[in-house]
Amino acid sequence: MITIKDWMEGVKYRVTDNWDFQWQCFGSNAMVLESDWGVHGGRTYTITYDKTSLEVYEVCSYSQEECTGLRWLNPDYRKGYFAEEKRKGMWDITHFIEVNSPKGWSWLTKMFGF
Repeated sequence: MITIKDWMEGVKYRVTDNWDFQWQCFGSNAMVLESDWGVHGGRTYTITYDKTSLEVYEVCSYSQEECTGLRWLNPDYRKGYFAEEKRKGMWDITHFIEVNSPKGWSWLTKMFGF
């Protein structure tokens, strides 16, 4: 499983923003950290986690310029995430490549300098 420590080390402890995650699929304690590297390579990295248990729900890497991104969703919450996305009528302008394992995430993000 991906940990907050893994993510923090990957972004070199550079946190540029944070906010409460507003959807219910991850519960009421979901928090997002962001590391924006727009000036240094054009990518933004986010991690969504439970601020009490520290369980990681989602990790993303995306470029708004390229409209591309990588996303790992915790398998225990995928169904709920996509159900809420559908209920809300949401669609991503960013075309995420879904990464199915933490090891896959590690390998793919290295391609982008993460």
